[in-house]
Amino acid sequence: MFPALWMEYAREFLGETNHVERKQTILFNRWNIDSAYRGQIAAKLRLSDSKRPRPVSKWGEASSFGNPLGDLLADRTKLEKRWTQFRD
Repeated sequence: MFPALWMEYAREFLGETNHVERKQTILFNRWNIDSAYRGQIAAKLRLSDSKRPRPVSKWGEASSFGNPLGDLLADRTKLEKRWTQFRD
């Protein structure tokens, strides 16, 4: 089920389908490392562009971007390597 759903999202991102009319696609890897790209996306979405890392939210039970307590800053190194858990 998840591979098929991922493929649907990929087709939408690539423009092969157009189920979502007003969408802003974001290349996460680029967004994660390129502050200029983050600024462009922020401007398009009319958001403030913060260059500093933000604390992981303390709301909710846990975050996939930080420790379960949510009191540490998100670790970009770990974030960039998360995909390796799913490569096989």
